[in-house]
Amino acid sequence: MRRKIRTRRDIAIQTALVTGLSVLASVVVTVIVTTMLGTVSIAIALIPAILVPLMVAPPITYRMSVLHHRLYLQKKLVERMAAEDSLTGLANRRAFFTQARYEFLLARRHRQRTSIIMCDIDHFKRINDKYGHTAGDRVIVEVAKAIREEIRESDIAARIGGEEYVIFLYDAGAADATRIAERIRARIAGEDFGRIGVPDQVTVSFGVAESPFAASVKALMDLADAKLFEAKDNGRNRVETSAATVSGEPSAQIA
Repeated sequence: MRRKIRTRRDIAIQTALVTGLSVLASVVVTVIVTTMLGTVSIAIALIPAILVPLMVAPPITYRMSVLHHRLYLQKKLVERMAAEDSLTGLANRRAFFTQARYEFLLARRHRQRTSIIMCDIDHFKRINDKYGHTAGDRVIVEVAKAIREEIRESDIAARIGGEEYVIFLYDAGAADATRIAERIRARIAGEDFGRIGVPDQVTVSFGVAESPFAASVKALMDLADAKLFEAKDNGRNRVETSAATVSGEPSAQIA
């Protein structure tokens, strides 16, 4: 029998398999018993031996398979909820660190560059205070959508705070990460958020860091976070980038 019921097709296959095995087992037992006792002909004994499993096995097996299928779907839902930010659909903080650490270690083994982009919605408290938290949530969702659509499929994007996001880029240096961050920045700055109840311009600040031999994802995030604060201090709605390593090598300002 199939151990995992993932689709409706699996339910049908499971039902057919169990029914077939039930009929086969019933026929074998009936033939053996009839041969040993010799009380009735095998042909007559085979009629109930075949009909009974055909009537009993399908509904019982189908019901059990449906229950297994529902359990599988619930398990996948729980796993997704545990790894996903409920508002934006991006990875949550825990899932981000799990995925990014794996990619980070893989990059170190193959001596590939990695970069992190930290981004934060500018004056978000002002948006909440002026237009309400529902409008603020819509802005968070729209920014997440822009991030998701502008990054590469191999990149890992997460919402790690109220209005703060992080993106991990495998095999991408500071210049590549800066181009992606600038693309996201320009898109958000040019969008009309009036359609979701926020007529003011919405902007986002970015901090980018590349660190080929950083000690950890957290260390690389700290460096990008420092550049994010620099972007805030320098007027917001901008990208600040550092190609410095966390191991103490000199930084190279490129944006």
